[in-house]
Amino acid sequence: LRDSLLFILPEQDEAGRPLSLLFDALFRAAEKPVFMAVSAVHRGVGELPRALEETECALFRARLGVRSALIYFEPGMLDSRGPVVPFQRYTQLTVCLLKGDMATLHESMDSFRQLLQEKNTRPEWVACILGNLRTALDEAADCQGEARMDWEAHAQKSPLLQLNLMEQWGVELCGRIARRQGEQAGERTRLILRFIEENYTDSSFCLTTVADEFKLSEKYLSRFIKEQTGKNFSTHVEEVRMQRAQELLAQTDLTVDDVARAVGYEYLNTFYKAFKRYFGCVPNNFKQTT
Repeated sequence: LRDSLLFILPEQDEAGRPLSLLFDALFRAAEKPVFMAVSAVHRGVGELPRALEETECALFRARLGVRSALIYFEPGMLDSRGPVVPFQRYTQLTVCLLKGDMATLHESMDSFRQLLQEKNTRPEWVACILGNLRTALDEAADCQGEARMDWEAHAQKSPLLQLNLMEQWGVELCGRIARRQGEQAGERTRLILRFIEENYTDSSFCLTTVADEFKLSEKYLSRFIKEQTGKNFSTHVEEVRMQRAQELLAQTDLTVDDVARAVGYEYLNTFYKAFKRYFGCVPNNFKQTT
């Protein structure tokens, strides 16, 4: 931060007076880029975690670049002379990029476009909005190991044209991220399904087994399997077991008890219920017909 100025300020001074005039003066007078983070005054020990989190966030974002910017942590904060965009809006933009969510990207950019076109949007706020948008896009690029766009090459263009370029670049980044995530999801799905195929015969095999193996939360894993296969975890495992049980009953001389244990069922009654649910008949009748 040696080449820039960083201010972390409350929205009002101790007398309750807005600090907007100070913000404007700093932006106009500073010879170096100014990065300001604004929040409500936090009082008491209970507010320390939030104050620390906001300070760390401001420092992190300031280190991303030395362009002038102003971020607001309070969603309800507004300036009487122009719109002030809360910090969460920029965070949401970064998140939608990292998810490869192109629809939300377009919606977000449309809202910023309307903001820039409002008559009461002062030039200082326009510069802040564009600076924060560039930072949000840079954050997404950094998280994915992508090269940042050379924003300075377009700094002399009109605000709306700059926004259009940001949206175009965001779409390209979003597409690359989505393709990469699709490839990663496909590989992860393949590994998970193979692990299930190799371990379903263990009667203690369950969602926790897979989650521990792949260092994933059970909630995330359950949702991931549903998204990738169209079936929940227990249904998929039961299907794998039933298909193997069918093969063993039709092609070997194993008893029903032996088949049940061979496909991961500790209790014969549970195997009978699953088999009838899946095939519409009990294992003994199926074996006799084959």
